[in-house]
Amino acid sequence: MAVASAVASCILEHANLDCSPRLLDWGCGTGLVTLRIAPKVTSILAVDTSEGMLAVLESKVAASGASNVRPRRCTLEALVDSGERFDGLICTQVLAHVPSIEVALRAFRSLLNPKGELFVSEMEIVGDSRGFPELERDALCAALHLSGFRVSGVFDAASFAIEASNGARSTKRYYVIRAGLGAASPGTGQEMNGSS
Repeated sequence: MAVASAVASCILEHANLDCSPRLLDWGCGTGLVTLRIAPKVTSILAVDTSEGMLAVLESKVAASGASNVRPRRCTLEALVDSGERFDGLICTQVLAHVPSIEVALRAFRSLLNPKGELFVSEMEIVGDSRGFPELERDALCAALHLSGFRVSGVFDAASFAIEASNGARSTKRYYVIRAGLGAASPGTGQEMNGSS
């Protein structure tokens, strides 16, 4: 829960919520991030493919009175086919579970309004080669750019030291990437604001 709280705080700090946006939380799980962001927006469509996760979220929504959160079970493809568009899209710790990151990013692009923002949060493990290299921040920024997004910031949300039973040490770093539609100039590096 500490990670979800840190990620939600990071998103809220860097999101433009002045227009009371309509958001999509794709891969919302039990709503750990969704419910922290809900008070700041008009509505959140919380989508997951897991019936069990959504049942937990529905219970949380009922208990909290978060009437602006709408849980829905559907696939990313079905959501794209629905024609719905959003002012913002949140995707936290989900891309490691999709068959193709590129296909998911193209779908995200089609789900956003022209001035919409994408917030992707993932984890990278520093000092351990067993992670997902395609989800390291630089690789994911490059994939976003190739999918037609303009990365406007990469922010550290949380970090934890880990010691394995063999004494090896590594660090789990959770980061958030903010991106909008329209690619930045390739190779300039100006699309990234650094870490906060």
